[in-house]
Amino acid sequence: MCGLSCPSGYHPISYQCNTSCGSCASGTPNQTQCDANPTSGSFNQCGLSCPSGWYHDYAQCNTTCGPCDGSTPNEAQCQQVPTSGSFYKCGLSCPSGWYYDYAQCNTSCGSCDGSTPNEAQCQQVPTSGSFYKCGLSCPSGWYYDYAQCNTSCGSCDGSTPNEAQCQQVPTSGNFYKCGLSCPSGWYYNYAQCNTACGPCDGSTPNEALCEKL
Repeated sequence: MCGLSCPSGYHPISYQCNTSCGSCASGTPNQTQCDANPTSGSFNQCGLSCPSGWYHDYAQCNTTCGPCDGSTPNEAQCQQVPTSGSFYKCGLSCPSGWYYDYAQCNTSCGSCDGSTPNEAQCQQVPTSGSFYKCGLSCPSGWYYDYAQCNTSCGSCDGSTPNEAQCQQVPTSGNFYKCGLSCPSGWYYNYAQCNTACGPCDGSTPNEALCEKL
């Protein structure tokens, strides 16, 4: 089909230039070959972003997906997101309902100097309690009340936090959270500086008291 995207339910497997889709003087691709997404298993596709319900666990360079110097990946192997357990995926984000608690550098995901992580371990968001995750944001319905520096989440000099403890948003009452914003349905009317949320000189607030609207 003309253009460089596929309809919902399909993924691109090659790009080419076709005069029926426009000028090909520059050799820039203007046509995509699309294949239907399978119902299970895995598939390879051009681009490093997999459809919803899938994640990519391997990246490579393929000339059918565009110019290829062998070092910059342009094709992903997509795997189906499991219903439980955990999994590793390229990139430092996890699908909805999952969070990542460990990051590493893996040559299967692209160039790897050993210091900059490019692969995340994804864990399922629990139904209650609390959990630690890499990054300083929590999924919808959760807030973070403690931040720390953890080498499992990337380089760590001990002063800049890169991991948050996520707590479930209560149904009533109030709570303190790191950062100066509150979840939907809550507002903050008091702010303070707390070393549990990061570096604190005592003058710049970094923690909010959230009250129910």
